[in-house]
Amino acid sequence: MKYRREVDGLRAVAVLTVILFHAGVGGFAGGFLGVDVFFVISGYLISTILMAEVEGDRFSLVKFYERRARRILPALYVMMAVVTVAAVPVLMPDDLTRFARSLVAVPLFGSNVLFWRESGYFAAANELKPLLHTWSLAVEEQFYLLFPLLLLLLRGRRKWLQVAFFALVFVGSLLVADWGSLHKPSPAFFLLPTRFWEPLAGLFVACAVQAGWRDRLPAWLAATLSTAGLLMVAGAVATFDSSTPTPGLFTLVPVVGTMLYLTWSRPTDPAGWLLSTKAMVGVGLVSYSAYLWHQPLFALSRYLSAGVLSGAAQAGLIALTFALAYASWRWVEQPFRDARFNQARIFRWSLAGSLAFVAVGGVGIATGGFESRFVASLSPADQTLYASMKENTGDRADRALKELGDCQFLASMPTEAFEARFEGCAAKHGKADLVVGDSHGLQLFGMLAQADTKRFVVGLAQGGCRPFENRPGCHYEAALTFANERRAQIRRVVFGHAGFYFFSPGRGAAGSRDLFRRPELPPLVLAAPAIEATAAYLERVAAVVPVVWVGPGIEPHVDVTNFRELRDAPDQATPEIARRYRMLDAALAEGVGRTGKVRYLSRVALLEATEPLRLYDDGCLIYRDTDHLSPCAEQRLGPLLLRALE
Repeated sequence: MKYRREVDGLRAVAVLTVILFHAGVGGFAGGFLGVDVFFVISGYLISTILMAEVEGDRFSLVKFYERRARRILPALYVMMAVVTVAAVPVLMPDDLTRFARSLVAVPLFGSNVLFWRESGYFAAANELKPLLHTWSLAVEEQFYLLFPLLLLLLRGRRKWLQVAFFALVFVGSLLVADWGSLHKPSPAFFLLPTRFWEPLAGLFVACAVQAGWRDRLPAWLAATLSTAGLLMVAGAVATFDSSTPTPGLFTLVPVVGTMLYLTWSRPTDPAGWLLSTKAMVGVGLVSYSAYLWHQPLFALSRYLSAGVLSGAAQAGLIALTFALAYASWRWVEQPFRDARFNQARIFRWSLAGSLAFVAVGGVGIATGGFESRFVASLSPADQTLYASMKENTGDRADRALKELGDCQFLASMPTEAFEARFEGCAAKHGKADLVVGDSHGLQLFGMLAQADTKRFVVGLAQGGCRPFENRPGCHYEAALTFANERRAQIRRVVFGHAGFYFFSPGRGAAGSRDLFRRPELPPLVLAAPAIEATAAYLERVAAVVPVVWVGPGIEPHVDVTNFRELRDAPDQATPEIARRYRMLDAALAEGVGRTGKVRYLSRVALLEATEPLRLYDDGCLIYRDTDHLSPCAEQRLGPLLLRALE
């Protein structure tokens, strides 16, 4: 295969966008698309090699997997070994246990499945996972377990039949990915079936290049297509963000852009010349090692700095990433491609390394992240605090209260089973309190249900669903229909919603909790469109049954799952955060109260005496994460809320 400098330059673009995205640098909100670019490049390069070998009857599965082992494993395992040594004294036991699980999953090329089951890619907690980025390696290796076998099965078939078969697989995978990105975003992001189409895009490029398409167009037209492709990639990186459904039809923009560039670029055209410079090619050569090192550096640094990195820290970590990348490329990647490491040695070392990481990970899992050693090092007071943190955060707190009694139950949508159960409980208890909202609505359900275990309380709530957004699969219209049909059996609707989404960095657009995770709070305004749309929805519900909007409390935005930060943090939210939430509460109370259609209940006024912004009080950790109340706080505050509602 003829070497193309401009392809290494595109690798540089891909890795730089990913690194700048994970660093949090402005203007790279779509930098995660660099992985999609990598998938297409990889598909192009591997397909070019494999097609030539299969057609020349020179293909060997053993040699193919030997090449993959030489390319992937040495640098990967060196990085994992160094990061393991660094992680053991840094990570808390629960986080170290999760890290140990990833140590087991990575050598088995199953880390994409592990991270899918743990949480979505854009979840804030994932920023602190040192091996999160290995999900893409798992997808690639899963693809390359299947792809050569498919080529062998199709060997001897007519070329158009082979292309047609892979085109059908491409379309099927893309359509499943598009549906999944809207309805099942986490598995769609991480799993092979919804990613299969991206390396196949590289296969089609390989077919086009092999067929001589690059020589059939005038130079000016080829240059135009190449430049357009690069601009498509750059435009997607600049305009996409975590809310963009991916890897669905939107992802065609960077994928098709990559295909255009790979098919038509030459070092002499503008785009090819730009990416063929010595600096870009140099970055491209070390791109694999740079990709390996950047995530653990950022994750462990954020872990030690309470999730926040200054601009200087970002720049320093990027520089360190490339220093380690060069060292890895020079003294790990290159030597293992040498013939001195013959096939038998490569396979033996690969197996030994895999077994070693599985064993180390197994020990970490079995010991709970060496928890007993950690607890023994704490003072008695810190041991009590740590026990409360364990009980009220993480997996324990995330087990949502689906039901507390026969007539206290939750659902994300009003299914037939939900409605039948509701009818039975209405016949027994009369009218119900119906809780509606996002994840903060879920905690209102927990507060009311635990305050009176005989009370008829049901919930229709989903985390991440907001009335001012029209996201597929959310429950608000269905909840309105349910309330209308059951109006005689519903006492009132109790609505709860996260407060941070009612702030905006400007121009009225709703923001996110990320606004509160920076070293200094940026200028914020209230997101008037989001507030008005939420109030309008509740007024529609109030036309059917009475509605009480329980306003947001003062959310501290402190990572209480990090024991060191929790122990060293002040016992109250910062005064500036408290001021802004009081401003939000006053604006909501005034705006909702002005119409008189919806009753507004200020949680700030109601609970501040009992919930004085403390993170930890008398053995109870008040918050289970940056903004949700813990189970023990729900138990304490539920009776107050119930009395206020009455």
